Amino acid sequence: MAEPLLQVENLYTQFRRADDTVYAVNGVSFSVDPGEVVGIVGESGSGKSVSMMSLLGLVRGNAVVKVDRARFKTYDLKKLGSHALEDIRGREIGVVFQDPMTSLNPVMRVGDQVMEAMMAHHYATPKAAFQRTLDLFHEVGIPEVVNRFRNYPHEFSGGMRQRIMIAIAVACEPELLIADEPTTALDVTVQMQILALLQELKERRNMSIMMITHDFGVATNFCDRIMVMYAGQIVESATVQDFIARPAHPYSLGLKASILEMGSRNRELVPVPGLPPVVTRPPTRCSFAERCTFAIDRCREELPALRMLESGHLVACHRSEEVISRAG
Repeated sequence: MAEPLLQVENLYTQFRRADDTVYAVNGVSFSVDPGEVVGIVGESGSGKSVSMMSLLGLVRGNAVVKVDRARFKTYDLKKLGSHALEDIRGREIGVVFQDPMTSLNPVMRVGDQVMEAMMAHHYATPKAAFQRTLDLFHEVGIPEVVNRFRNYPHEFSGGMRQRIMIAIAVACEPELLIADEPTTALDVTVQMQILALLQELKERRNMSIMMITHDFGVATNFCDRIMVMYAGQIVESATVQDFIARPAHPYSLGLKASILEMGSRNRELVPVPGLPPVVTRPPTRCSFAERCTFAIDRCREELPALRMLESGHLVACHRSEEVISRAG
């Protein structure tokens, strides 16, 4: 069996503020295999983006990041300095950020921005970078590549700007792509086009992808494996097939019940009740207990550990067997 491309054990991220501390990520552990697509789902504020940005050193200055193990290929990310981490970001780990309009430089031509990604990492000469930029524009579906090279971000639609962001992210042929909400604020048709593009790029390059999304439908249709995050913790991790057939955490059940699928015209939409907890204290009990219909006294007193239900299926719930029974 191949070694994981990325392996993370016990990642913690805290943001120190004047009056308190935000415990954004609390003991997250996961791995990504070569060529695998892993989806991270959960509500806004659950720690999805912060987990990945913490590993890449892309968090604010008031952040305190601790991790027992963070290995990418042969690199120990925990021990790398800022300059060494910069060499990996963009070249071996590409990132598609949430909002392309704010991620792209508004006063710089888009072609130059793609070239800049290659030049900064000494990936290509200026002449080769120019030709590769044209090739990338063609690959990601931007028409009239020579003319569009000289356009500015505001001259493109939202979907086209996202394609430019993807071109920048894959310009240096990274082995891992982190796609942070790549379909947010796009209409459904464009969403599907962007997902199809990412799938094509992944297959051509045998590239691993970490898809951060709050869209449960995107995760189940695009990913091989799903990790559910809640209040800075992974509460369930399983293959898409197991996750759909046998969800084992009450929050996962709530996510499934809160969306409507094609053909479910007569099914009632059931939102998850209540609100996420305030994360200004480290978790000492189940963070979902106050919103959970399965909760018992133990849930309000003891923090559930992420445990193995069966091969490849992990869950952090004291009553996972009852959850599976109700889901069935």
